[in-house]
Amino acid sequence: MVANSNVDTIYFKFSDFIDSNYDKFLILPPYTIIDRVEKKLEIDLENVKKTGIEERDDICVLCMFKKNILKEYKILSRYPIDWSSVNAYKFIEKDDELSIVKHQDRYHIALQKNDK
Repeated sequence: MVANSNVDTIYFKFSDFIDSNYDKFLILPPYTIIDRVEKKLEIDLENVKKTGIEERDDICVLCMFKKNILKEYKILSRYPIDWSSVNAYKFIEKDDELSIVKHQDRYHIALQKNDK
């Protein structure tokens, strides 16, 4: 995966560069109400609350799961790469394809439609 000025879109999978011990991922966009996501997906995100995601618009949180148990999370700045458009509050499987699309001076992540 190489980005340059001649390429507007790059495709990737989390399994390409994140430890294979995780089987699914979740992106929490700004202002996510943790309790609602926990209820909808039947998961525990208590540790993620301390990121302040419920009141912040400058970050997203990448949550990494193994068998529906949160194992790790990372705070992602929204600049220069904005993850907030991957916000369907659904799990992303490790082999689901995502894309990075350049738009003006920012990059945006999108989940590609999967025809499974």
